[in-house]
Amino acid sequence: MPDQPILICYDGSDEADRAIDAAAPLLTPHRAIVLDVGPPLTEAESVAALSPLMPGGTFEELNLDDARRRSHAGADRARDAGFAAEARAGVAAPTWEAIVDVANEIEAALIVLGSRGLTSIREVFKGSVSHAVAEHAQRPVLIVPPPRATPALGVGPILICYDGSPGARQAISAAGSLLVDRHAVVLDVGPLGLVAETYAAAGLGAADVSLAVFEGTLAQADAGAELARQAGFHAEARAAVDAPTWRGIVEVADEIDARAIVVGSHGLTGLRELIEGSVSHDVAEHAGRPVLVVPAPERD
Repeated sequence: MPDQPILICYDGSDEADRAIDAAAPLLTPHRAIVLDVGPPLTEAESVAALSPLMPGGTFEELNLDDARRRSHAGADRARDAGFAAEARAGVAAPTWEAIVDVANEIEAALIVLGSRGLTSIREVFKGSVSHAVAEHAQRPVLIVPPPRATPALGVGPILICYDGSPGARQAISAAGSLLVDRHAVVLDVGPLGLVAETYAAAGLGAADVSLAVFEGTLAQADAGAELARQAGFHAEARAAVDAPTWRGIVEVADEIDARAIVVGSHGLTGLRELIEGSVSHDVAEHAGRPVLVVPAPERD
């Protein structure tokens, strides 16, 4: 069993239960810390705490007790799923920051969390803990989203996304050390816009341009498949040309009924992410199946 534990985030929700159940058959045997982070004070408690009859510390103690109860329930579920699990609880805000702090403290090999699948304006107001953790953790994060209207069975190979970047290479290495399944399809999704740009610049026929872009994309996927074989996977290459990139990834995942999707994160934040987008976040939002997000290696 690996020395580094995994950190399982748990709040008693259906999403958290599903994350444990989905993670167990994917991962190599690990010791697990099951963490619940409760709020120091809810909005209602913040108002009540203004009363001298009910100090805020009382609410915080009650919330910590609730977090302990939930974390023990989560640890029981994790043990039933096959993990050697222990419970841990705390109260803090924001939740994602406490998760990252604990992950750093225990040097977690991986963070597992369920996603509520918030999108667009709902996410702006409610926030996405899974997105924030994946953005800040600087370690692999397994996000288990809620199933779509037609749930995926997830009995096919691991789908590894590869674009030749340092983050993509890091993702293959991390997947090789973390995941049980050894059958993988390595996918590169070529940008659809490149077809039009090349056509305009070279004056070639549309069919010739499309073929050239596809062949270049397949060559990139072949290189990724070779890296995956070196990491211990039985890997085959696959290419697609689509826009946006996340849609091509999700469509291939559906076609092969991927057990999970592995994607490297470029670590874009703030304005850069607003402009360039986050493929890892979009895949996790739309895939309806577990997504392993691996951050790019830190620059010196």
